[in-house]
Amino acid sequence: MPEGLVRNFIAPWMTNVPCIYPVDDQDPKASGVRRKKARFEELMTKWLGMTASAINTDLTSITPDLPQFIMESWTQQYGWGAIVEKNGKYHFCSGIDAGFLGEWTEYYMPKGVIVSNPYAREFDGQYEFGKNAVLLKNDTNMQGLVPLMLPLAEMQIEANVSMLQALENLRIVNIFHTKGGRMKEAVLSFLKQIRWGRGGFIEDSDSKVRWSGSADSPVIEALPHAGVPSNYVIQFIEASQYVRATLYNEIGLQANGNLKREKLNDSEVSQNDDTLRPIIDNMLECRKDFVSELNKVFGLNIPEPELAGAWKNRQEKTLAEEEGEEDDSNLEGSDSVFSGDSSGVGSSESSTSVDDSSTA
Repeated sequence: MPEGLVRNFIAPWMTNVPCIYPVDDQDPKASGVRRKKARFEELMTKWLGMTASAINTDLTSITPDLPQFIMESWTQQYGWGAIVEKNGKYHFCSGIDAGFLGEWTEYYMPKGVIVSNPYAREFDGQYEFGKNAVLLKNDTNMQGLVPLMLPLAEMQIEANVSMLQALENLRIVNIFHTKGGRMKEAVLSFLKQIRWGRGGFIEDSDSKVRWSGSADSPVIEALPHAGVPSNYVIQFIEASQYVRATLYNEIGLQANGNLKREKLNDSEVSQNDDTLRPIIDNMLECRKDFVSELNKVFGLNIPEPELAGAWKNRQEKTLAEEEGEEDDSNLEGSDSVFSGDSSGVGSSESSTSVDDSSTA
């Protein structure tokens, strides 16, 4: 990770997520939306917490104290996890309390892990995959979801700050130009009265405070402000919508990324259906392989992982739609066959009637 970046996060298990905002390039007095680093951390926490419920891998039979979201959070952040066994007990570890051994296979895959957990010292030591440990990959390349989320989180934070700035600029109707002193105080008092919902006025008691005058007279000028273009805020709203849609589509959830300002037809809504599943499907297959290897190495009977929550609903909806389309195609095929038989029967009856009439 480049120097100057920080790793200060809300949740203690999120220490692997780098902050892209340098410490020396932030307003120390910033608050609210403008606190980019804090908002970035909160957004990453929210997104990783959301994807932690995507897949259900039930390991309660061997690790009853392991929360499901901890296993998924660590695996998705570090790109990998592992179950190790020692003296008949099992422990889940990941990059937060373990690292790969310095030994590799002929295909440059790690041979094992070394665990060092100050809160579970009984599991400290070295473990070899296939003997007393089983590797869990988040995805085929063990990248995790952090590289996917980082640029999207940065774009979302910048869009939010820019949108706030644009909204504040919408308040500016005129820019007051004064020489300072009494004139400045008069203008500030006027603006305060307007902000409070009262009638505002500027008193000209000594005939020296004027809205216009000669070069040697004090002047208060109200300069018109061009303001923010009418579509400026809309552009940031669309940018924010694009970022969220990109994230949801990447992790397998349907979100409309079409920015046209008209009603969308069915083909436009479903045009990205085929691209929704690759990442989540790959993650699910990696967990199925992990459970299969776990059962094989330790002689267990852990059930196969499955999608959960919105991802499961999406899968069931897709399967139902595919079955409906298949039924419709079968029905159309049967109708065409029936139509052909009917015509054949009709022609046969017609020919029979002709033969009868000729015979008569």
